[in-house]
Amino acid sequence: VPMLTLRKVPGLYMNGAIVAAIFLAVAIRIRFLDRKTLADAGLRLRPVDAAYLLAGGLGVLLLSTLIVSVLCIMDGVNYFPQFTATLLHPGRTLFNFFVIPFVEEVFYRGYIQGNTFLHLSWNQRSILTALLFSIPHWLDTEPPTLFLYIVSRVVATFLFGLLFNELRRR
Repeated sequence: VPMLTLRKVPGLYMNGAIVAAIFLAVAIRIRFLDRKTLADAGLRLRPVDAAYLLAGGLGVLLLSTLIVSVLCIMDGVNYFPQFTATLLHPGRTLFNFFVIPFVEEVFYRGYIQGNTFLHLSWNQRSILTALLFSIPHWLDTEPPTLFLYIVSRVVATFLFGLLFNELRRR
């Protein structure tokens, strides 16, 4: 709160602090309140998980390129210089394409889906987890049109959440 009110920390570092705080809070809860090991709660990194993380990062890059291409065609504006500048920002690229997705997967698929709402069926938990996953993405940057906002933020993130849940189940 002091960092936010005093505006002493750049936004990228604040995002990192928020992600770290959430991850640490979940880890503390699992380890000390639930008295489980982190691996028992689904918080582990296996070599296959690292491969999935890398594939997911590349998938995000390809999907982002496709979306920017479609926007360029629809609007008649070249958005690639701005997109490339964002991608090449040294701290932001690592953070946006690897750290945030890793923490999201650990939190949503590892902890929430694996340890909460256990009285619900798998499909019900999957829908709830996908919804919880998509809500924070709705508040991201504003696309140029309402249609793109609904498609890219609301529908797409919910569907991706369902897909990721199914991948985790398998």
